[in-house]
Amino acid sequence: MATLLSFFVVLVSVTDSQSQEGFYTSEIFASFTGPCPRGSIRANGQLLNIQDYVVLFTVLGTRYGGDGQITFGVPCTVPGGCNGSYDGDGFAGRSDLRWCISPYGAYPPRPGDGALTGAATEVVALAADYCGDASSVVSASGLPGLGPGVQWCRVAQRPQVNAGPNQLLTGYYGVAASVESGFIGQMILVPGTCPAHTAAADGAILQISGYSAVYSIYGTQHGGDGQTTFALPRQQAPTGLQWCVVVSGYYPSVE
Repeated sequence: MATLLSFFVVLVSVTDSQSQEGFYTSEIFASFTGPCPRGSIRANGQLLNIQDYVVLFTVLGTRYGGDGQITFGVPCTVPGGCNGSYDGDGFAGRSDLRWCISPYGAYPPRPGDGALTGAATEVVALAADYCGDASSVVSASGLPGLGPGVQWCRVAQRPQVNAGPNQLLTGYYGVAASVESGFIGQMILVPGTCPAHTAAADGAILQISGYSAVYSIYGTQHGGDGQTTFALPRQQAPTGLQWCVVVSGYYPSVE
């Protein structure tokens, strides 16, 4: 681990709420960091204390478990189920990623709130029981099954990152904060071409010198010689969609 970390720049700390700017509350995302990045929670069916995650509770309620007085639950995305109950298959057969849920961020799109004005730029998984207008729900063969109640939704824009167009966020690595953020190494699902702060999840071999922060997360688990090169993960998407890897964004520190 020490060898990997020696390849990238020194990064200052980032608070939990800062790290979730650009996310929706209850958004579930794929991470290759092992433990979920700081500021997010493993979506493994666990029960959480309401007092610790009030905003997330207002979105989820007890639809995934809990007593609604002290505790509430998050979805189970673990292949084979959580606590003996099969809820979702995630990416069946992939042991190199985790599904994490954001307890902070903007509220998920509600019907008629304008979030879907214009062409969709991304498809996100939300554990909320609403997903903008009904037409925004995506149902396609090949999408990961993340459990009952989790919907894949088209969104036209990400929640705005709280920073000026030329200001780099605390803990932000790579490009200006005026673009959509995300955790380095995270996979996002888009219609069409991958955004500028991402690269296609097509197994490409990259130079470590050009993507040292990404390499510090992936190492050679997907390929490369570990001296000058490494590889991105390869993940097939449904027709018309594409999985992309965030290569410029928040560095995913873990607890």
